[in-house]
Amino acid sequence: MIGIVSEADLLFKERPIRMPLYLTFLGSVIYLEPLDKFDQQLKKSLGMLVQDVMTPKPVTVTADTPISQAAGLMLDRRINRLPVVEQDNTLVGILTRHDLVQVLRSDSAQPLPRLTNVTNCYTQDWF
Repeated sequence: MIGIVSEADLLFKERPIRMPLYLTFLGSVIYLEPLDKFDQQLKKSLGMLVQDVMTPKPVTVTADTPISQAAGLMLDRRINRLPVVEQDNTLVGILTRHDLVQVLRSDSAQPLPRLTNVTNCYTQDWF
């Protein structure tokens, strides 16, 4: 898996491009922010190919990842979906927040740390 295209990636094109902060001093331009971030934003906004708008090297989980860890990744990284991959990085499904809510609802008697791993929780028939 080399990347993922999310709704946020597609909507990024609709955002105005934010110029990096800079100062002019004695006829020179001094950038206060790294230019690579601006370059990445510009490339994503003007991108015509999937490789231009995708998020490279997305956060992934395996089927044996504990549900609590997957939920923590989603919250910490502010992402809504996690690709589920095999050990060789082959995509086998996608774990969504909806999938986690379904598991929590069906196992509401168990506290989160005692829940099983993501096996059988993620969506497998989406592709």
